[in-house]
Amino acid sequence: VRRFTLDRIKAYVDQGEFFGARNVLLVVGEYYWDCEVFPQQAIWDMAKDMVKEAGEYAQSRGLEIVLELEPFDQALLKDVHELARFVTEIGHPAVRANADISHLHLSGASFDDVKELTGIIGHIHLSDCDGKVHGDLPAGMGVTPIKEYLAAIRDTGYDGTVSIELEYSPDPDKIVEWAQQAYDGTAQIMSDLGVRG
Repeated sequence: VRRFTLDRIKAYVDQGEFFGARNVLLVVGEYYWDCEVFPQQAIWDMAKDMVKEAGEYAQSRGLEIVLELEPFDQALLKDVHELARFVTEIGHPAVRANADISHLHLSGASFDDVKELTGIIGHIHLSDCDGKVHGDLPAGMGVTPIKEYLAAIRDTGYDGTVSIELEYSPDPDKIVEWAQQAYDGTAQIMSDLGVRG
């Protein structure tokens, strides 16, 4: 399973290189049998070895691996502290963090907590949520303090791309309007902060 997974990651890196991408995003150890088959430290160490090898391969192709925290009880990287520790322990320049704004909110991260990601952010997901359930809503449709989180990310020195992460429209016939609402809300927040290039 680990060999298959690494081969898939390498294939995605190759695809990213072909399309001129900067990075490939991974979710690591999201559902690992609730730590009942392997102890958590063993899972942590196996995941670090795999991600480091993926980072070495990505670097050889001119890309980075970025890791997303998932705000679920049994996710390996479920909060900003675990994400920062994982990336720092790997210590590879091509392994970086994804600062997912609604996930920061759902995991209970403070704006000060975001400072832990200083120097290691490689990618941003911007979306909203209701504050309780993962949702990836268009900016402005939930309660996430997006502007404040984005300001905290900016204050880490991150000056890269912000991408919108968007779940399915509740009305498939209005998918264009749903995407437009996400774009408009995000653009307004970024303009208000002076971070829109």
